[in-house]
Amino acid sequence: MADINTALRAIQIAPTLGSRLKGRELTAAIMVAMVTHTVTAAEAAADVLNIIDLPVGCQLLTDQVKISNDAAGGTAAVISKLGDATDDDRYSATNVALTAAGIVTVTPTNAIMVTPYRIELANVTLKATLAGTFPMTAGKKITFQIPYLAQV
Repeated sequence: MADINTALRAIQIAPTLGSRLKGRELTAAIMVAMVTHTVTAAEAAADVLNIIDLPVGCQLLTDQVKISNDAAGGTAAVISKLGDATDDDRYSATNVALTAAGIVTVTPTNAIMVTPYRIELANVTLKATLAGTFPMTAGKKITFQIPYLAQV
């Protein structure tokens, strides 16, 4: 039976490379953005909700993103994708229902969990694509809890 080291562990134990670790690979500050959208009833299927500009250097913790709503309505209104301008479902392509009140943890894409995406060159707008049957009820709230690793 062999001991197999990850690439990070190999750097940690290499005497000449031990000090070259990226700090974020061992520890980083977790920031949480709380963003609320108040439904206008003008939303429609295929509309894109611009949630927040994520800062340069951050990495979204997709498996910890939560979406809550107070029964925003529609007969089958959902958030169908969570992504950005380059990849509209970079973070999730699993529907989050908005018809009944609740809190849902986003189901991340496998790709984003295997190869986390760091925002490197410019702020990136996190976007949610709406789908289903509308209108939703004006005045209802949809709240996004968005944790991310901050640049260290």
